[in-house]
Amino acid sequence: MNWTTKDGREIRVKDLGNDHLINIYNMIWRNASYYRQNALKALVGADNIIKSSSMSIVIAKHIKEIEMLDNEKMLNRVLRPYLAIKAEMRKRKLYNNNKYNAVY
Repeated sequence: MNWTTKDGREIRVKDLGNDHLINIYNMIWRNASYYRQNALKALVGADNIIKSSSMSIVIAKHIKEIEMLDNEKMLNRVLRPYLAIKAEMRKRKLYNNNKYNAVY
């Protein structure tokens, strides 16, 4: 899994330094509401394009689920790199399962 930097470079998660991993983790948490809103916008946009009643029911279910999930579960579901970041932090013993609390 790669992390894409602000300037567009892709770096393998396993090649990120400890400080960079922690900064990414904290940035993701600071922006959790942004990721939630983007996921919801994508679902609403898909629903507007598809115009199928059966798909609308499925999309509405996903929207409700994302709205109801706590930030940890939501991030696990909508942001693929988040899982890789957490796994690498655990491997390096930089993550202690507490939200907003990377240890270093």
